[in-house]
Amino acid sequence: MTARSYILSNWKICNRQSRSGALRIHLFGKVFGHPRFAAGELISTSTITSYRFDTDSVLTRNGSEYRLGKADAADPAAKERLIALLDASQPPDMTLLNETRQMPSARPRA
Repeated sequence: MTARSYILSNWKICNRQSRSGALRIHLFGKVFGHPRFAAGELISTSTITSYRFDTDSVLTRNGSEYRLGKADAADPAAKERLIALLDASQPPDMTLLNETRQMPSARPRA
């Protein structure tokens, strides 16, 4: 975990588009353990840059790490959609291209 690790529960995906047209993925939910917000306060994260399978957390452009609690009940497949959106928004890693073609289930991570 990073020094700035918080818990985000009852979260949902909030997509935004930058001026250049790039997709920016944010999460909106109740935060716990954050020094700037009251426990359970609704927040929107900065842009999500990656998902960590080992800790079930997301990293943001500002360097925060949010461990994911339960997603909003209205979107039971939110985590799968989040991972798919992040995969689609990342440029291909050309050094792993051949390996990825041989092993389609592999998910290269930074």
